[in-house]
Amino acid sequence: MSNTYLQSAQDLLVIDIKVPVASGSPLQALGPKAEANQIWTTEDVPGQAGYFWIVSAAKDGAAQELVIDIKVPVASGSPLQALVKKSEKNQWWRFEDVPGQAGYFWIVSAAKDSAGQELVVDTKAPVASGSPLQALVKKSEKNQWWTLTNIKIRLGFNQFAITGTGFAPGSTATGNATYSSSIGAVNGGPYTLSVDSLGTITAYDLPLDGLEFNTPGSLTVEVVDSSWALSAKDSVPVPASE
Repeated sequence: MSNTYLQSAQDLLVIDIKVPVASGSPLQALGPKAEANQIWTTEDVPGQAGYFWIVSAAKDGAAQELVIDIKVPVASGSPLQALVKKSEKNQWWRFEDVPGQAGYFWIVSAAKDSAGQELVVDTKAPVASGSPLQALVKKSEKNQWWTLTNIKIRLGFNQFAITGTGFAPGSTATGNATYSSSIGAVNGGPYTLSVDSLGTITAYDLPLDGLEFNTPGSLTVEVVDSSWALSAKDSVPVPASE
């Protein structure tokens, strides 16, 4: 992933480094803003297949990268912080899909508690904007489910609709579409897309001449929000008939 919010299934809060940003600053769940301390990317950990650092777009005062870190000693309930990058398990993470919750995942640490149980990123209850983040044993609860900036496509005849989440609130995004079929490719856009105060996009009746169900293929749409170069892409098959 690159340049994205990590947004909770609960109250659309995102992972935020509490200001002032420094190595050791605590992490909290906060309403989304177009600010570097809420924007994240991943960087693979060499020699640790499937694991990555989660790296902030914000840096410390010495311009060093900050990553999501479980404060030691590692246990269920240990707070999360932004810390300079090290090669330690309490900074290595992976995503695990939540069954039955499309698009959502747990953020699972490579470090475990003393009983060998997996630890995940959790918003400490009671959940509100400003609630601290902690590492907690995995449960099937919304305050442990996360998603990235994403979009979904719905097909129509010579048009389509998209919905999206995790964009910069109040910004304007741009979309482009490509319909590929056996008779060639048709491009559409750019489409100007308004982002509401919760960071969501809802756009209907976006025109794309040549998008027809009697010519099967695939439709790919990419949306870019220049506020923080947030981007998301979705592809869907175009069937032979509706």
